[in-house]
Amino acid sequence: MVQIDVALSAAGGATLASAARVQLRSEDRIWRNGYLGAAVAFSGFFLVPSLLYFLGSWPAWDTMYLFDQATLPGWFLAGSAGAFLAASGLGFVSVHATILKGRATLAAILPAIYLLPAGAVLLAFPPEVLHVGSRASFAAGAPVNLIGSGVFWALVLVMPFTLMLPLAILVWRWAQPAIAELKTARAVKRAASS
Repeated sequence: MVQIDVALSAAGGATLASAARVQLRSEDRIWRNGYLGAAVAFSGFFLVPSLLYFLGSWPAWDTMYLFDQATLPGWFLAGSAGAFLAASGLGFVSVHATILKGRATLAAILPAIYLLPAGAVLLAFPPEVLHVGSRASFAAGAPVNLIGSGVFWALVLVMPFTLMLPLAILVWRWAQPAIAELKTARAVKRAASS
């Protein structure tokens, strides 16, 4: 759902910045930051197409029954793509700024904080979330059918491969210096306590 997708985009950008936290400590110029460019490029190549797939395939459900397939305007698709990219970039920038201020714990939990609005939408609008259909079918009573719908199978089968796997690979690569730093800190602590 578009409302959830914006929060997911911010969390995705924040996750990438959090993974690169060791590298970002020395990147004080945000607009010349190669990691920001790579994070936005990742969003453009993986996140935005995945989210637009859902919006184009199930527009009534994805817009919480604001539009149907026939009434989904092109400007809404373009605006959604822009909002997803902007949210991803802002999520990254906010974590980067937090890292530069030396607030490592906050930088680590900001991705989860950005997911809170998505959870709020899921909890506040169960009929819209659990029914997949047209505006007319939703207005007629909205039976719960999410699990048997194409949306469910796309979430289970498409999203892990088109978005989650590439994100996990990039996070793993960017997190290697942080992992090495953590291992070194643990070894120093063990040596000091021996």
